[in-house]
Amino acid sequence: MRNIYFLPIMLSVILSSCTPIHEGAMRYDGIFLYDDGNLTNAHGYVFECGSEESVITFQIVSFGIDVVDVSRDSEFVTIISQPMVPPPHDEILENVVMPSEPLPTLDTYLQEITLKIDANTKSRRRESEIHLVSIKFNGFAADITIRQAGK
Repeated sequence: MRNIYFLPIMLSVILSSCTPIHEGAMRYDGIFLYDDGNLTNAHGYVFECGSEESVITFQIVSFGIDVVDVSRDSEFVTIISQPMVPPPHDEILENVVMPSEPLPTLDTYLQEITLKIDANTKSRRRESEIHLVSIKFNGFAADITIRQAGK
């Protein structure tokens, strides 16, 4: 009789430990980092930086980012510039094939985000998560980690 209760509990633990590509209404596969024509999935990407103060600028290819949010517990990252909402027409990229399928047929935008990273005076490294969302356009999202070395 115990085995009957044990199986559903184990299944729920196993299934809840998997990371789904869909969380709620968000899809974590439609936002990409752009580097000299190469596209890399932005979700789960980690930017490594030294302990000194720095500025990170990266380009995003997506169907339009309308929210850039820094995790609440990271006071060392400041958003200097973020994409305009809605994106200007001149940010539309032509002939870009998005690697994830199936994705809707929408305009693809190249947008730039700039972050200021304060100097880390402590010996321990620290991390911050940047959350990018495309709510108004299609519900795509990406979480990018900023990892800063200790002094």
